[in-house]
Amino acid sequence: MCFKEMLKRYHISPLQYADGEELSERDYFSLFTILQKYYTIKSMNDEKFNIPFVDKALIDKVSRNKEKSLIPLSDEECMDILMKQNIKEVL
Repeated sequence: MCFKEMLKRYHISPLQYADGEELSERDYFSLFTILQKYYTIKSMNDEKFNIPFVDKALIDKVSRNKEKSLIPLSDEECMDILMKQNIKEVL
């Protein structure tokens, strides 16, 4: 699954440049890198600002499901768990 398909899966509109061209997956990676740096600096200068994070309990849930699954979990199935989609656990 490419990044744009993942956005659609979770009903997130793809970002576009001013000329209407959609961002590529590489553009999203660059944006992510810039945002990480921005949030790091922001958290240093603003005591009330917290860097967004993925819930550790959800990461543990993905890990447990991957270990217990008789068939390999796809990226989509792991993302469904992290995005709190209504799915049954795969055993």
